[in-house]
Amino acid sequence: METQEENYLFTQKKRFKDTIKKELNKRILIDNLIQEIYRDTIRFDEKDLVFTQIGRRNINSYSMLYVINGIYLYMLDIVSSDKVDEFANEFLDIHKIESVSIMPKEKAITFGGVRAQNGIVSIVLKKNAKFNPLVAGFNFVGSGGGDNFSKRNDNELMIQE
Repeated sequence: METQEENYLFTQKKRFKDTIKKELNKRILIDNLIQEIYRDTIRFDEKDLVFTQIGRRNINSYSMLYVINGIYLYMLDIVSSDKVDEFANEFLDIHKIESVSIMPKEKAITFGGVRAQNGIVSIVLKKNAKFNPLVAGFNFVGSGGGDNFSKRNDNELMIQE
């Protein structure tokens, strides 16, 4: 028969293993995201960018919609590699991230429309994580949140679709 102490130690050991496994899975997922976004930067061509009623977009879209803390939205196929690097350094730091979830494109388009045609990556940062949302061309829109695709630059023409 197990003693109360043995049962407690077993439970603590299991929790520790589960925590390690969860952190390892999170690290693997983040590493894979980083590799994917850097690999995608090779595909970036400024000539593929257009500005329409829904904002700036890439006519050969390949980026998932990145949602940070539910209010900061980023598309990485509309910015150059240096801006992608800013984003990765700011938001894909394992020490800042509480959780990451990926919604595949089949389900994501229901929630994010055309912007989510390649899927959604939702990142929740730790409560006390310090970060600067003003990376990768981000602009505040409305109260509190914003994105990096709805503000038209001075040199961009609006295309009617």
